Amino acid sequence: MNDKINELIESIERLMYGHNYEVCIGVDIFEGNSEIEFRNQIKLKYPKTNPENYPLTKIEVEDFWEDIKDKHNYRGDDGAGLNLSIEKEQKLKSKLEEYYNYIEQHLDENTRYFYYNDPEGIPGYPVFWEYRYVAMNNANKIIFIYGSSSD
Repeated sequence: MNDKINELIESIERLMYGHNYEVCIGVDIFEGNSEIEFRNQIKLKYPKTNPENYPLTKIEVEDFWEDIKDKHNYRGDDGAGLNLSIEKEQKLKSKLEEYYNYIEQHLDENTRYFYYNDPEGIPGYPVFWEYRYVAMNNANKIIFIYGSSSD
């Protein structure tokens, strides 16, 4: 990832820090277009993962975006969550749109989407929600998108 996307992710995580609530999100871009190539590269990047035990589950693009956006829209409850001002909520929505646009620039009409169910080794600590997705495009790129929220 480049510095610009790292800064964007850090700003989103700061905006999504609330009462007993924090978020960890990320994107990794790997070379390749197969599950075997994904397994090899995810294991190098995150050594505690066990990709050999978790085959990728194919999903539709609509489910991919709906799940990610629904989880980013989660604001918690009285015990834990985000209580953002109108201004901060608008800023967060703007930053999330930048994040989605960054992801979309690596996708095309032939991209294949998968859920990756390995609970180990990925940054973050899921309590309220989590996601781990893999998208493989025709440009020999594997995009790994993950996120979680915790208390």
